Amino acid sequence: MSETITSREVIADGHSLRVYESGGADAAPVLWLHGSGPGVDALANWKGLLTDLAGDFHNIAPDILGFGESACPDPWPHGVAASVELRARNTLALLDELQIEVAHVVGNSMGGMIAMRMAQIAPTRLKRLVLMGSGGAGGLRPEAAKKTMEYLANPSADHLHGLMQMFVYDEAAFGVDLRKLAAERMAIAMRPHIARVNAATFDFSQPMFVLTQEQLAEIPHETLVIHGREDRVLPVEASHFLSTHLPNAQLHVFPKSGHWAQLEHRRGFKSLIQAFLQGSL
Repeated sequence: MSETITSREVIADGHSLRVYESGGADAAPVLWLHGSGPGVDALANWKGLLTDLAGDFHNIAPDILGFGESACPDPWPHGVAASVELRARNTLALLDELQIEVAHVVGNSMGGMIAMRMAQIAPTRLKRLVLMGSGGAGGLRPEAAKKTMEYLANPSADHLHGLMQMFVYDEAAFGVDLRKLAAERMAIAMRPHIARVNAATFDFSQPMFVLTQEQLAEIPHETLVIHGREDRVLPVEASHFLSTHLPNAQLHVFPKSGHWAQLEHRRGFKSLIQAFLQGSL
């Protein structure tokens, strides 16, 4: 871990959360919410940005409930919508425990869904929103859904590698050995409590989390919607929909980018986030 990043345990609504932080406590707080891939945690999504932006914000990146080193309540609700609801309310409880009244929120994929649900539940607790490759406007691309189901039916490093290949624009140019990364993440994903939560979350017989045009129109926050043009997990059209119906949203599309724009375009992503959250974009 970078020396600029610290970690601690915080109890939020009775559940233990691992929370990573960088930057000064007197800076503007930014809550970073990671996505939902098997074995993912806060540092997998955000380590580089927590380091890059330590001089600009008070960055707060939890392992969201049910991921990484955070608690995995039992029983866990089935379905994406129910999981988003539990996680949104738990993340608001985290802000309470940290005594943060208002924060900017950056949400990736499922983290974007959680951010929007938080905005619905407690709009005055959130300032500006960044939604990167966010769900909430429809389902996965068919091939990504197929790879997800293959992994859930038979969790293995090979199936996880096949799923992770969907997340990047160019595996050869990505700079990380995805097969090795898949093996590392399997060690986390196959912890019994995490595997149980993941299987319940992706029970596709239960409702998804999808917001209507009318629901989006009621989220007033200044919002930056970001998507990779070649995203093979969630189509870029989903972010076009969000940015069209969120009343104060703007859209940025990164070319030659998959679902992990924050990793494939780290420098540009950092500059964009910095400008938007500081009000100069």
